[in-house]
Amino acid sequence: YRPEADGERKVVRIVGCSTRGEADALALRMLRDVARAAGVEVTTVPAGRLVAEVVARKQRGEDVAAAIGAVSPGGLAQAAGLCKQLKARVPGVRVQVGRWGMTGDTAETERFLVAAGADRVTWTLRETLADLVPQTVADATGKPKAEPASAAKVTVPA
Repeated sequence: YRPEADGERKVVRIVGCSTRGEADALALRMLRDVARAAGVEVTTVPAGRLVAEVVARKQRGEDVAAAIGAVSPGGLAQAAGLCKQLKARVPGVRVQVGRWGMTGDTAETERFLVAAGADRVTWTLRETLADLVPQTVADATGKPKAEPASAAKVTVPA
């Protein structure tokens, strides 16, 4: 969700997918389960349906973002391809790639994915969850305050 100027929160639905193999799908299911434990609803869709699902939700007027799961090694080209397709079909959509399990120098991978259209690349499930589902909102004074996780609702198809 995103805090709005008047203090209300706007629900952002996140559509997610894994890029290729079982490891990617398992990692995305882990993200879904961790998010569920935090009170956030997560749904997944196959990679072949990601773009169409984001387009459909945008056409319904939903504020939607995309999350792409790609466990290292492998899946990089597929993730980049999905980023490009999403940005071409839904300009302005927020795209996040979870490049989980990558170690060492991540700068080149991040540059590659950002050039393909990713708005953010995260390296751990915890970082991905924290980025997709912030648990704070500004109170009337503008200072952040904790908000129960159950107040956020996120949908991630993969």
